Amino acid sequence: MMSIDPAEISSLADLAEGFNALRGRRSYAQLTAAAKKLSLRTGRQPTLPRSTLK
Repeated sequence: MMSIDPAEISSLADLAEGFNALRGRRSYAQLTAAAKKLSLRTGRQPTLPRSTLK
């Protein structure tokens, strides 16, 4: 896995590359399934809105 230094992100392409590096080989469906296994916070499931994942 490639390591991205957050201080070196200077464009949207760099940001996308950093997010993809964090995601690794997991699909968004796998990330969502993993998030659903987390405990509730203040009665809510800790997930990101779909609009932030596209």
